[in-house]
Amino acid sequence: MGFEFDLAIVGAGPAGGAAAQAAARYGLRTVLLDEQPKAGGQVWRASSAAILAAPSTPEKREGDRFRGELAGANVQFLSRTRVWHIERNDAGWRLGVVAPSGSASVTARGLVIASGAQERVIPVPGWTLPGVIGLAGATALFKQEMIVPGRNTIVAGCGPLLFYVATEILRLGGRVAAVVSLNSRANWARALPAMTARPDLLMRGAHWMMSLARAGTPIYWQHAVVKITGTDTVEQAIVVPVDDDWAPRSGAAETVIDADSVCLGHGLVPSVDACRLAGADLAYRPELGGWVPVADTNGQTSVPNLWACGDGAGIRGVGAAR
Repeated sequence: MGFEFDLAIVGAGPAGGAAAQAAARYGLRTVLLDEQPKAGGQVWRASSAAILAAPSTPEKREGDRFRGELAGANVQFLSRTRVWHIERNDAGWRLGVVAPSGSASVTARGLVIASGAQERVIPVPGWTLPGVIGLAGATALFKQEMIVPGRNTIVAGCGPLLFYVATEILRLGGRVAAVVSLNSRANWARALPAMTARPDLLMRGAHWMMSLARAGTPIYWQHAVVKITGTDTVEQAIVVPVDDDWAPRSGAAETVIDADSVCLGHGLVPSVDACRLAGADLAYRPELGGWVPVADTNGQTSVPNLWACGDGAGIRGVGAAR
């Protein structure tokens, strides 16, 4: 098998893009493959070409800078390209890909998988109604299309993404009917010492909370959406208090909230399908988000010439991904 490239990198988010830039600096013939039309991944997702102007945000500034750096590197970037097959032979790799021009194969001596994370949503009755969208899916709408999920949205689930999504809906002119957080105030208070390691993010979180307070958005702490109702679309959601295991409290009163859309999400898990397809050993690491490839500190997996990096190797966030 002849090799077109020294290194193939799957995923053009912060980790994959940084790996491509580093490889190019060492003179390696490098190809970067990604399904999206532009590099940046989920966090630094580029705006649609249909948007002529948009207010600057930290993610937009970082993403534009990142794409500028990548454009200046000696890297072949194959956008809108899906990797559907990974095969190892002759001490190298062959990738089956589907691109706008059709099916093709890419061969390389080494392979880096930077497949990022995927959203975790715990199903509830009614979650398949039109108008229900994941929290991460909502952020894609904001960043790429600058639109909100509906006119009156319930934002429910856990973690900091909950408050980011709610404040972005407000910033883009939507209304947030309620924020429904599985976490309690005490959960966040206990996390404060760890969060002081990133004062910039801590201050940003405080800004989100102040924005919600100014808008008069109700926050249901330690509550869960247990049912979403409607005929052809979302009309209401039923919310109940939960215990520390997120189970509904026995005998607790239900609250019915009117809405035409629900953003629902319960964190992220590493996207390990590509690593599994490539034959890498996996291990369950709850502190890293679940199943992750077994890898050393350099990202070398159990398979020779196969590396994993970014959130696909463990949920650590965009700051650590690069």
